Amino acid sequence: MKHLITTTVSAALLLGAGCKKTETPAAPANKPAEVKKPAEPAKPAEPAKPAEPAKPAEPAKPAEPATPAEPAKPAEPAKPAEAPKVDGWAALAAGIKAYNENKLDDAAKAFGDTAEIVMSDAPLPPFKGPAGAKEFFGMWKKAFPDSKYTPVQVFDLGKLFVVRADGEFMGQPATKKKISVEGLDFYWVDNGKVTKWVGYMNMGTVMGQLHPTEGVEAAPLAAAPTGEPEVIKGAANQKNVDWIKSIYGLDMAKSMEAFLKGTAEDVVWYDNIDDGKEMKGHEPFKKHSAEIGTAFPDGKMQVEEVVGVGAYVIARGLMTGTNTGDMGPVKATGKAIKFHIAEIYKFDGDKVKEGRTYGNGMAIAMQLGLIPPPGEAPKDGAAPPAAGDKKPEAPAAGDKKPEAPAEGDKKPEAPAAGDKKPEAPAKP
Repeated sequence: MKHLITTTVSAALLLGAGCKKTETPAAPANKPAEVKKPAEPAKPAEPAKPAEPAKPAEPAKPAEPATPAEPAKPAEPAKPAEAPKVDGWAALAAGIKAYNENKLDDAAKAFGDTAEIVMSDAPLPPFKGPAGAKEFFGMWKKAFPDSKYTPVQVFDLGKLFVVRADGEFMGQPATKKKISVEGLDFYWVDNGKVTKWVGYMNMGTVMGQLHPTEGVEAAPLAAAPTGEPEVIKGAANQKNVDWIKSIYGLDMAKSMEAFLKGTAEDVVWYDNIDDGKEMKGHEPFKKHSAEIGTAFPDGKMQVEEVVGVGAYVIARGLMTGTNTGDMGPVKATGKAIKFHIAEIYKFDGDKVKEGRTYGNGMAIAMQLGLIPPPGEAPKDGAAPPAAGDKKPEAPAAGDKKPEAPAEGDKKPEAPAAGDKKPEAPAKP
């Protein structure tokens, strides 16, 4: 037994040494058993904590009022369908065609209700609306039943059409004679209706053809154009437009000087104020300009409108001046003039190659007192000579006018009836 215990202890020691842990050797078996300590009395249970009183429930928040729904936006009214755009020139051409076919009601339909028709510097009132247009056309047709309006060139600027036309006129008796005069007309068109028409035409040319003055050659009748007119469109050359604007407003001499610098050496110019007089090159133009400058030393051009289309510049202006110098054979009158002109400039690059002037030459003559207004007799009360009447010849230069008898001289008494006339002296 002792051997067994020893062996067991030895084995345990060997095992403990292998585990590197030192254990207390077991007590001898004959060691009295340890007296167990009496168990400690159980601690009285802690009294249960009284339950915390339940928090009163928070009162329910009143429900937020529902956000009222936004009122539905009224549906946008449907945009009216855009009226189809009307070709301004087509509408205008239809009116011209109706006039040429003597359909004056249809011709008048080309004009808007507030349209205005003005013949520049003509002794005529403005005509308004379709009714006024019909009255204006009727006046022409009454004088010239076969009259035609034939466009030669049309400058299309969108809402402005400038028409160079040949027309085939003013309280004058019928002469059965034909006329042909070139004019320049400005038509403002909106949605296919003419809102304004300003025409530039020399009524002096018309009257000269109807009532030619002896010794004065009337403007020749132009051949009526044929075919469709040339329609000119395109962006303007703003540099040329600005240059034309710059020469208006200068005095006459400076304006002409500046203008000649901007014209080609072989420029061709047509002056329709002077019956379509043609001037080629600088020299005749200089001469013409000098004559105007002499007659109206204070002459000035004021610009009213300058527009450009393609190679062209078109201007409207007002000329003022006082006639203090002679105009060729016409002596100075000392009277002031104020009249409107329109001009077309055709450019080749930055030089004017061709040009035309339009205005009412008859208005100038009336303002200078050279002719009476239509329907008025000359100031001396005599009726104007009928066409073809020969004017009394002026006394030859150097002829002595008979002297009036001196005041107080006794007039020779007339021989009494039956008295014998003195015999003529015998010839030597």
